[in-house]
Amino acid sequence: VTITKSITIDGTHGAGFGSILAAGTNGVNINDSATATPGAIVVRLRGLSINGAGTGFDGIRFLSGRTLYVEDCAIYGFRGNGTNSDGIEINLTGGTGTFTVSVKDTIIENNTGDGIKHTAVPGTLNCSYDNVLLAANNNGLEVLAGTANISDSVIHNNTLNGMVATGGAI
Repeated sequence: VTITKSITIDGTHGAGFGSILAAGTNGVNINDSATATPGAIVVRLRGLSINGAGTGFDGIRFLSGRTLYVEDCAIYGFRGNGTNSDGIEINLTGGTGTFTVSVKDTIIENNTGDGIKHTAVPGTLNCSYDNVLLAANNNGLEVLAGTANISDSVIHNNTLNGMVATGGAI
């Protein structure tokens, strides 16, 4: 799924989760950099199972936009790109101002990369993680830029670290 404008994808109505099978690719790419107003979209992903099937690259890649909400999702099985296969990769490379990411009531597990990874950010990145499970990833949470606020979450059984901050703050 490639997202270039503000949208809500809500898989919670009806029989249960909506799902994305991302074998050999990324699950969700969020990138409004080629639009008339880059760095402006707001994306909500709710009630989704995002399955990398052992060969997917990243569950969610947030490259350009203003705000990302991930709620009640399961992101797992991203192993196709070795230690670069992250559950959620936040790698905002353009725009200015404050960018926001909120992940709530979500399970991110069994990825060969990080559960959640923040990389280069041109402005200010504020992230909040509430009731998140980060398990069996390379690092549970790796913060290379921005700020991560964590509450009521479990981070365990990751290969290297539960949490690591080398250019940002936890």
